[in-house]
Amino acid sequence: MDQADLTSLATAKMPASESYGLVNQTRRASVAANIAEGYALRNRAAYLGHLQIAAGSQAELESETEIARRRFLGSDSSVQKLSDVSGRVGATLNALIRALQASPFDRPPSTAMRSRGAGAQCRAGAQHSAVPLTA
Repeated sequence: MDQADLTSLATAKMPASESYGLVNQTRRASVAANIAEGYALRNRAAYLGHLQIAAGSQAELESETEIARRRFLGSDSSVQKLSDVSGRVGATLNALIRALQASPFDRPPSTAMRSRGAGAQCRAGAQHSAVPLTA
């Protein structure tokens, strides 16, 4: 979510002439939305597919941020923060993709979640779903 907020800050500083070009493309790189949509499907293969789409959006956002830095914004702090956050998001996203690709698809849900049942509460009182991601 930090990445989305920083994207809005950085694109707000771009020239009006870029409203339908670089600003539009940069704001449409919806990394967080792709991750959330894939997870909501509760299907591991679909989740992995959405993570890969998010990785493509992430690469697009990084290149557009660099273009904006070179053309308009120079060393603007919002662009630098966006670049830093994007690097961390990209590394985390790629690690998650590799981990899901390396693990078996038919792993059962954890024992703790099976014994609690769907909609169980943890010790902290938070609601958790026991629905596993399936192949």
